[in-house]
Amino acid sequence: MRRELFLSQLESSLAGVPDVLRREWMFDYEEHFRIAELEGRPESEVADELGDPQMIAKELLMSYRVTQAEENSSITNVMRAVTAAVSLGFVNLLFVLAPFIGVCAIIVSLWVVGAACSLSGLVFAGAGVFRGGGSMLQGIFVGLTLSSLGVLIFYGMAAVTKVFLAWTIRYIRFNVKIVKE
Repeated sequence: MRRELFLSQLESSLAGVPDVLRREWMFDYEEHFRIAELEGRPESEVADELGDPQMIAKELLMSYRVTQAEENSSITNVMRAVTAAVSLGFVNLLFVLAPFIGVCAIIVSLWVVGAACSLSGLVFAGAGVFRGGGSMLQGIFVGLTLSSLGVLIFYGMAAVTKVFLAWTIRYIRFNVKIVKE
């Protein structure tokens, strides 16, 4: 593979990266070819040593996405990091994506449980207030209990979600390290 083809494939594969970072990475790979030219080595030899430009781009993108997720642990950034890790190979599809989706489903369901507790608490409290009679105190008590339980679940799930995102990033780094070796 010639220098121009290698570099153009690499650059087009890195289209989703900010220009400054992409130029920095491209400069590094252009430097490999410049040094080889000074040493009198053929471009095809350098391209073979460097490897497949698409795979290089996938690894660079994965590293970039994981760094983004570490700096800002939002769901979007973690999802991008998971997607980048899965793109490195079929094995990652099984060992990264499947557990990630399973745990995400559990986390989402627990958030829904918290919302259901809070809303049902409001309904019970409202029924106690508007129905009146002897069940008024009972309705308000059950309503406040359920609402409080919902709030506690929300706080707990906020902490669990934060820890899950951090562990996901660490797991992706570990998994990619294994794949590279």
